[in-house]
Amino acid sequence: MPILYNDTARERPTDHEAHAAAVAQRVAEGDEAIRQKMARMNQQAPAFMHLQTLRKTFDRILASPQNVARKIAALWDLADKAGAHIAPYAACKKGCSHCCHIAVSVSRAEAQTIGQRIGRKPREVAARGTQKGAFDDVPWGYGSPCTFLKNGQCSIYEHRPMACRLHFNMDRDALLCMLDPPRTSPVPFYDARQWEVAVIYAGGGRDRESVGLADIREFFPPGDAR
Repeated sequence: MPILYNDTARERPTDHEAHAAAVAQRVAEGDEAIRQKMARMNQQAPAFMHLQTLRKTFDRILASPQNVARKIAALWDLADKAGAHIAPYAACKKGCSHCCHIAVSVSRAEAQTIGQRIGRKPREVAARGTQKGAFDDVPWGYGSPCTFLKNGQCSIYEHRPMACRLHFNMDRDALLCMLDPPRTSPVPFYDARQWEVAVIYAGGGRDRESVGLADIREFFPPGDAR
C-alpha cells in the first residue's frame, strides 16, 4: 500500500487519490465482520445495557426530581459504563483525535452543564435543529479542531458531551475516520441516538428552540476567554 500519511500520530492523508482508493476498497469489503463483532458485543453486554432495562433506567433518571445538570451527569455516568464495554470492540485508541475535528452536536442544556463544570459560560447561539443536514455547514477537517482539543487530547474529558462519550468507530482501524475534505467516508459508528435523545429530554427539550442544538464550538468558540 502507498504511504498515505505525513503525520504518524494523526495519520492525515497526503495522497488524496490513494486515500480515496483505500476507502473505496474498505467500503467494498462490506460490513459483515462488523455485524458479527457487534453481535458478540451485544451478547456479552452487561444487563444494564439490555434495551428494556436501559429504557427503564432512562425513564427513572428523567422522571427523578433532580435538576437538569444532575440528570445529564447521571446519563453521562451511565454512558461511560456502556463505553467501557464497547471500547474493546472499537477502533478508537488513546491519542486518536480525528473526531475532534468534526461537528459535535450539543444541546443548550448540555452546554450549560459543561459550562458550569469548567467555569466557562456558553454563548447564546441560534438553534440548528434536529433535521438531517442541520450541521452540514459546520467547518470540519484538521484545520477546524474542537475548542477543547489540546495537544491531541480532550482537555475537558471528564465533562465532555454525550456525543463524544459514545462516539465509537466499530471498524477494525481508523481508516474511515481519517479526514480528507471535501470527501467524507461512511464510518460505521456505534448507534448512540437513544442516549443523545435522553440527554435532550433531560434538558426539557421538546422542540427546535427548547433543544437548542448547536456545534460545541458555537457554544464555546476557540477565541473566547478560557
